[in-house]
Amino acid sequence: MSKTTSDVITLSTDSDSLPVVLTREEKEERSQQAAAQAKMASEHRTAEAGYKQQAADSKEAATSATREVERLLGVVRSGKEYRSVPVEVIYDPVADSIVRRRIDTLEVLSERKPDPADREKINMRRQKSLVFNLDDARDQKAKAKQAKPDKSAAEAPAEVTGTIQ
Repeated sequence: MSKTTSDVITLSTDSDSLPVVLTREEKEERSQQAAAQAKMASEHRTAEAGYKQQAADSKEAATSATREVERLLGVVRSGKEYRSVPVEVIYDPVADSIVRRRIDTLEVLSERKPDPADREKINMRRQKSLVFNLDDARDQKAKAKQAKPDKSAAEAPAEVTGTIQ
């Protein structure tokens, strides 16, 4: 290459990205810019995490609502819905069976022969029933006795007091 500028002919000019040594002021300015960008990135990440949580919560709520819609439509289609209904278990001595039935409609839900544990309960209930019936009979007899006046007192002459003139 020639050493004098008079021999050089410029064909075009452009620019390249080349390393340039920064001044102290430029270093401070770039440091402040980096801190501002780091703060902005942190804020965006925090917002992004919040949006992701909101999106997850919304997705979960939508899924739950969809399940409820499907359940309700199934109830509408079938015309029936499961609810808590009072049920009783009774012993039918005529059929010698344990019957499980709804209390509201008396619909028989199941029927089976009593097992040994059932027989024990039946016998215990019968004994209690006999004791209660005996007590009831005694109570009724006592009430009837109190309600009737004593015949001997009714037949006895009334006591007369006073003087005869």
